[in-house]
Amino acid sequence: MNVDEVRVSDFPVLRTERLVLREIVHADAPALLGIHGDSTAMHYMFCEPMRDLEESHAWIGRFAAERLAPAPCIRWGIERQSDGAFIGTCGMYDWVQGWRRCSVGYALASFAWGLGYMREAMSALLEWLMGPMQINRVGAEIHPTNTPSLRLARGLGFEVEGTLRQALVWKNQPHDVLLLSLIRPDFDSAALVSHHP
Repeated sequence: MNVDEVRVSDFPVLRTERLVLREIVHADAPALLGIHGDSTAMHYMFCEPMRDLEESHAWIGRFAAERLAPAPCIRWGIERQSDGAFIGTCGMYDWVQGWRRCSVGYALASFAWGLGYMREAMSALLEWLMGPMQINRVGAEIHPTNTPSLRLARGLGFEVEGTLRQALVWKNQPHDVLLLSLIRPDFDSAALVSHHP
C-alpha cells in the first residue's frame, strides 16, 4: 500500500472481538477530552492535560489533516462494541514507506485500564501494519516509569533496544525514554493467541 492509497482511501476501520478502531470525529470531542484531560493518564505521556472542548476539537482537526500529510499519520478512536463507549486512541506515525518502518502510540481512558482492551486494539493495528501496510519494523518510545505500557509492549513482542538519553525535557527536567521495536520475524512468532488479559 502506498502513501496515496492511504490518503484517498476510506478510513481503515479495524474490528476485534470487543472493539472497533475507527476514525475520530468531532462528536468524540467530549470523550477525547475525558482521556487527554486526565492528569493521571497524561503524567505517563509527559504533556499537559487537555484543557477544554475547543482544544479537543482542534486535536481532532489535526488528526484529519495529518492523514493527508506527505508522510501520513493515522490515529484511530477505540470504540467498545458492547456500549459504543469511546475508550481510547492508538495510531501510527513517523511512517517511512521506502524503509517499511513506522512508530506507534496509544492512550486509554483510566476507567478501561486493566481489561486487556489496548492489547486487543494494538494486536489489530499491528496485524494491519505488518499485513496490508507491509511494515517491517514498528518502533515505540516509552518512559521507563510507565510500567503498564512497557508490559503491554513486551507482551506484543516488542524488545527494548536501548535508552534515548534525555530525550525530552518536562517541567525543566530532562528524562530518558526507552526505545523499543517489533520486527516482522518477532511478530510472526509472537504468541498473540488471545486478545483478552
